[in-house]
Amino acid sequence: MNLTKVIIAAMLLLTTQTFAQIKIQNYSHQGTEKPQENKPYDSTENYLTSNVKSYIGQTIYFPPLGDRDMNRFVCSQFPTRYTYFSNKVNYNEQLADNYFLITDVSDETANDETFVLIIKPVKDTSKTLYIYYQFNELQSMQFIVVGYFEKMKSLYAGKYFYNRSFSNCTTSETFKVIDFVVDSAYGMGVLTNIPTFPFIWLDLFQDKDNYYEVNAMNRIVKNVAPQFKKCVIARKVKLGMNKSLVLMCYGQPKKINSTETRSQTTEQWVYERDYVYFTNGIVTGIQ
Repeated sequence: MNLTKVIIAAMLLLTTQTFAQIKIQNYSHQGTEKPQENKPYDSTENYLTSNVKSYIGQTIYFPPLGDRDMNRFVCSQFPTRYTYFSNKVNYNEQLADNYFLITDVSDETANDETFVLIIKPVKDTSKTLYIYYQFNELQSMQFIVVGYFEKMKSLYAGKYFYNRSFSNCTTSETFKVIDFVVDSAYGMGVLTNIPTFPFIWLDLFQDKDNYYEVNAMNRIVKNVAPQFKKCVIARKVKLGMNKSLVLMCYGQPKKINSTETRSQTTEQWVYERDYVYFTNGIVTGIQ
């Protein structure tokens, strides 16, 4: 895959990169108010789009972002039923590398797609800050829900994965996820034990066309004929496969062209990059 090769080249530049790890720990509260207890985080997404109220009671972390300007997400003036906030907040000085408890969510804005998260520093709950939560810029927002981070660590850290893009019908390449981390320049991702590929972005890593947890994949191919197991792991179609195996490799085709005669049925399955040809349900050609 060309995209993967480009990413590998980029990752070579990261071998000396320092990764900012969220520290999950308890703090002694300096404020006069006792914060709410954290609610269990049930989502497998960091950003909840329209389900914003589910953030109430969650602790979030703002990673350091270097010179990037994130102040557009901070309210400079915001009247609410709580107070009138008019002091400009600097992201790097007041938010970066700190934890906050989301105490409430307000929809008191002129935009239906914009909410305001009311947050308090975990270290000092006497203070209150307000940040915009905008649906159309979710990927640009940089806070991380601690419950989400913990969930990702439990799902990935210490487990082995198939690198499907670099596997083939004879060799299955695997790697170990060392940890789930937050990088100040690249965001969330996993650290691997591959020297030339130490960091994989989370969005790319969660694409099962590229990476698949070893035990889960082994269960999928348990009943696959031995000569085809590594092909399915690598998403490589091979002559002699049946339709079920092709679906496991490529998924549903965009189009099927079929021809029937007295002696046989031939089909052409059309994919974005490949054409797969069947005769009586068995792969006889790949183009």
